[in-house]
Amino acid sequence: MPSRTHLKMKLLFILIFKILIINLTTQAVNATENRLGAFSKVGIPPVGSQIVTVGFYPRSAYDLDMAASTFHLHTYIWMRWKGSIDPTETMEIINAVDQSDLIKKNILKQPAIESDGSKYQIMDVESRFNHTFLLDKFPLDSHKLSILLEDTSHGLNQIFYVIDYKNSGYGTRLNLPGWLLNNWNAEILSHDYGTSFGDDKGVAGGSIYSTARFDINISRPVSYFYWKLLLPLTIVLCGAWIVLLLEPSQIEVRTGLPATALLTTVFLQQSYSDHLPQVGYLVLMDKFYVVAYSLIFITLIRVIFTATSFDSKNTDLRHTFRIKRGDRVLLILQITVFIIVLFTLEFMTG
Repeated sequence: MPSRTHLKMKLLFILIFKILIINLTTQAVNATENRLGAFSKVGIPPVGSQIVTVGFYPRSAYDLDMAASTFHLHTYIWMRWKGSIDPTETMEIINAVDQSDLIKKNILKQPAIESDGSKYQIMDVESRFNHTFLLDKFPLDSHKLSILLEDTSHGLNQIFYVIDYKNSGYGTRLNLPGWLLNNWNAEILSHDYGTSFGDDKGVAGGSIYSTARFDINISRPVSYFYWKLLLPLTIVLCGAWIVLLLEPSQIEVRTGLPATALLTTVFLQQSYSDHLPQVGYLVLMDKFYVVAYSLIFITLIRVIFTATSFDSKNTDLRHTFRIKRGDRVLLILQITVFIIVLFTLEFMTG
């Protein structure tokens, strides 16, 4: 028959495990603010608007800075249109960090006239762009490096963008160190600012504008998670679990290793957190560390409890056997919990 102490330890462990699973797998980030304006998908162009075909071919992407929520992109953008409005003159990339540092050069001195009567211009664009990185799935995260094109002077009823899917894309030389380039996509949006900007007579063309959005889809290699983040954490956990295999008489070692592992875990978490922006929610890796802290803390409680009840001068073999058996049970439970949490969180992220 198991002792009451063992039953209490098991019940405590099960309770902590349930709390961890419920909280870590149902975490949600909710933010509600009163904001003006919104982006929405749009299909059919308004009657009378000038159709502008937009293409995109990035040359290089680099200096992705999650802490600053920015990335650097050098790309070609071209436009083809029919009508009196030259859209290249009033085109703006609205998520450029600093418009004064934005480099936008027309490659052709004058728009070329195509055989069907349409006009064509290609631009060389380079700048640092803003992007809000959602890190709840870090380090199994994926992102879209986006640029948003919009006309500064003509509303949706005057300029309407369409995507040149046939000729857009990126070449084999485009590379972003530390990331996988998966694919690209684009869409046309209607950007309703929700305000007339004080122009109640509609002189500036209204508050709804056509927006072309181009995305480069990237993801972090899975090897980064397993070898650079999970492996060191697992080694530290194993260092703490070793005490459950030691003799109860080795009190100093049994209490010292979990305490050292706890401090090491703090430093490991800090090492990757320093490269991330301050966010108000737990990222995926933080959840693994919450589990690790709990397991190490339980191990530390266990060895302290057994140390207070163990008398090396008056050794009761049955008592020593019960301690060893409880240690082995706790070790198996901890390993099982860690594996279950690992696959549960990874499955929910994927």
